[in-house]
Amino acid sequence: MYLKASSPEELAFARLIGASQDYEATVLRKLEECETLQPTAEKAAKWLVMAANQGSIEAQIAYATSPESTLGPRPDHESHEFQEWKRNASSYLYESMQKGSVDALSALANAYGTGLIVPRSVVKEYALQMTLERINPAYSSRKHLEELRSILTPAQIEEARKTSKSTYLTLTGNSPDL
Repeated sequence: MYLKASSPEELAFARLIGASQDYEATVLRKLEECETLQPTAEKAAKWLVMAANQGSIEAQIAYATSPESTLGPRPDHESHEFQEWKRNASSYLYESMQKGSVDALSALANAYGTGLIVPRSVVKEYALQMTLERINPAYSSRKHLEELRSILTPAQIEEARKTSKSTYLTLTGNSPDL
């Protein structure tokens, strides 16, 4: 008879039907070993930071869009760790965007809108939102673009247009039709 206990409950059942003590010892050892593999928040944060440092676009975006994932719940925005997170998050988003990640572009546009990672800039947010719309109109809200445009001066709109054109060229290698 073949027994496979992968949980304490299954081990208890194996005991009921007469599993040997050697079997029980082996299963208990394996269960203990498996428990050490359970991801903790600290381990997950460590792996996320490592993957982001190694250039994984997905890890860089996850790191940048969730300070809680590496700093824990309710991080202190004035702490040295949070300031370091902001520097890394900004760098990761730019790096991923330069590699062509639309998700990083979107996260960076949002970051300029909120001012959490980078200083708030309506001009830069507008420029990046325009780039998203050029890539695919479904990636940016027309209403949001109009709201941003309504608070910018003509000179700021022109600056944003130039930034958007340059960003689009960097991302796609193509010149946008303007």
